[in-house]
Amino acid sequence: MEYGKPRNGEDLADFILSRIKDKSLINEGIDDAVNAIEEIIKNGIDTAMNKYN
Repeated sequence: MEYGKPRNGEDLADFILSRIKDKSLINEGIDDAVNAIEEIIKNGIDTAMNKYN
């Protein structure tokens, strides 16, 4: 999952370490993590990696 990209000229470290402005992205990330774990349990890690990476 991608949470955005640094603006033109913005320092990458500052972007990575900044707070997430859109809090809904946190919930989306949690949902994706839950789905990935379920996929691992049901179909194995290789299938999950192919699907979620």
